[in-house]
Amino acid sequence: TLDTNSNSSNEDSSNSNPTTTASDHDLTQERKRRGRRARALRYSGMVGMSVLNPICCVLAMKYASPSILAPFSGLTMVWVILFSKLVVGEEPSKLQKIASGLIVTGEVIVACFGDHTNDVDVSTKAVLN
Repeated sequence: TLDTNSNSSNEDSSNSNPTTTASDHDLTQERKRRGRRARALRYSGMVGMSVLNPICCVLAMKYASPSILAPFSGLTMVWVILFSKLVVGEEPSKLQKIASGLIVTGEVIVACFGDHTNDVDVSTKAVLN
């Protein structure tokens, strides 16, 4: 009877061990996936902000006055705040939401009422060609 009991207890422990190992393995794999995703987002953000953003800004200057384009660089913070919950699971604070609203309001005011004297000779036809 001792032999039978010891075998059944060994079977129980060997049955529980693979389950734990499998869940540990799944958890490890999930952590690796999250780490890869975080690195991919970090590097794509760095490339986008360091390379693509300036290139797009320079190209946009061909079609619009810097007095219109320059204030829109402030929208970067608005996008970060808007997408922080979706991308990193971080809920923006009330103060951050208010600040985003003020930034957007300022952008609209500058775009509508700012000095756009550089745009006098630019026509829609010239921009589209």
